[in-house]
Amino acid sequence: MRIKYNVFLFIFFIQPSLHVYGAHPDLIQINRSRHNINQTGMLTLGSWALANLAGSGVMMAHESGEKKYFHQMNVYWNIVNIGIAGLGYFGSHPQPDSLSLAESLREQVNIEKILLFNTGLDLVYITVGIYLLDKQNADEQMKGYGRSLIVQGSFLLIFDAVLYLIHNKNNDRYFDIFEELSLSHNGISLRINF
Repeated sequence: MRIKYNVFLFIFFIQPSLHVYGAHPDLIQINRSRHNINQTGMLTLGSWALANLAGSGVMMAHESGEKKYFHQMNVYWNIVNIGIAGLGYFGSHPQPDSLSLAESLREQVNIEKILLFNTGLDLVYITVGIYLLDKQNADEQMKGYGRSLIVQGSFLLIFDAVLYLIHNKNNDRYFDIFEELSLSHNGISLRINF
């Protein structure tokens, strides 16, 4: 009877407080790692965008024809990239330590889905760029825009694929937490090391 009483106390009083104040140490580390990966990714994207804005902004004023349109599309493209990087950097979960296991897994799955979807979009950008270059009656504007789409899409393809692989490796660490749970004919047991 004493064991049932202790389990009751743990489930209703101690466990809820662990969710708020003391999540599993590995879970906290995994969430912080995901947060840091996102922050680093958005800084990388923002740096790429700023470099493109500065470089192509200057070059656009000094070039003409296809090269001018190449730089013009780079500027347009990277205005969007800087916005995405800013929203991603400042909009990421502000307190990764407070997430439950379910919330943590949801965050992890969502970021991986977004990156896979973006990788598919990047292939579309590259394909459209190739189409614009190969179009028979393509004028200088279309050729310049096409080259820009190929360059920007290629960078984003590499960026999203690498970020996905890094996040996916971080995702594997969730299974370490589940190693402490075991299932038997008597029920579920949790091993807690003090």
